[in-house]
Amino acid sequence: MTLSPSQFENLTLDLMQLLGLKNCVWRTPGRDGGRDIQGEFFGADFSGFTRKESWYVECKRYSDAVSWPTVWEKIAYADSNSADILLIVTSSTLSPQAIDEVNRWNADRRSLTIRFWNGQDLLNRLSLFPQILVKYCLSENPLTDSAVSILPLTKVLTKYANTGSAHSTFGKDRGRIDEVIQALAELISARIEEVETNGKIMELPFVASKDGYPWLDSNNSVESTRIDRYVMRALLALVRCHSTNERIQATADGRVLNVLCSLPSAASFHDDLRTVAFWGCVTIRLLENAKGIEIINEHI
Repeated sequence: MTLSPSQFENLTLDLMQLLGLKNCVWRTPGRDGGRDIQGEFFGADFSGFTRKESWYVECKRYSDAVSWPTVWEKIAYADSNSADILLIVTSSTLSPQAIDEVNRWNADRRSLTIRFWNGQDLLNRLSLFPQILVKYCLSENPLTDSAVSILPLTKVLTKYANTGSAHSTFGKDRGRIDEVIQALAELISARIEEVETNGKIMELPFVASKDGYPWLDSNNSVESTRIDRYVMRALLALVRCHSTNERIQATADGRVLNVLCSLPSAASFHDDLRTVAFWGCVTIRLLENAKGIEIINEHI
């Protein structure tokens, strides 16, 4: 894989979220505290009981095998912080000693379970998600894969187009919905054109004078985060569409943008946000008490 270590971590984060890991947090390089990605997995057994597992994910973009001392350092940290699962994802493999020690650890039935994906394991899972292959320029057929990859985003667009039609039928104002429809259409068109022209996604940062909304009080703050213009416009339009606020406020702290307004707790709305965020190097986190969202630019 021709990816930098930070791109490799971003790819792994996207993959983990698509596989079902919830509440994911990416720890920036140099400050991971012993894990690159942290998240939660919820599963139900046949009795109907739902369990929550705390996952730590460590990403190793190595050409050589990952040694046992390196693995042990991550095990010690995850175990001391009461993680349930430690997953080591590497572009190479674990050393024979590391594999033996991991198997020995798991055989002792300790509270922390260790799992690992070697390079081939990772490629097998990536093959299930052509959108990741397209996003990180790993697709052998980018035009074909991009057409398939964009379907989840197209479904979101179709949903809002149908809602807009219903609003027209019943005489309701559809101004906010039309903004969402336009922003989603722009995002889809831009990503398809980028792949057709360049063979990859070409992100362009949000520019307040061109991309800002009149109802957003802090377009310059948005610009300072340098998040992709099309993704940001779609996210902001979605937020306003679902908010009861007339105007939306935003504050920036480096690469993090806090969008402040009242929002619904509906899972479908959150899924729409994450579907859009995937097409930029962006992570979405909900603020406490549904007071807004945190949009994080994961570019370093």
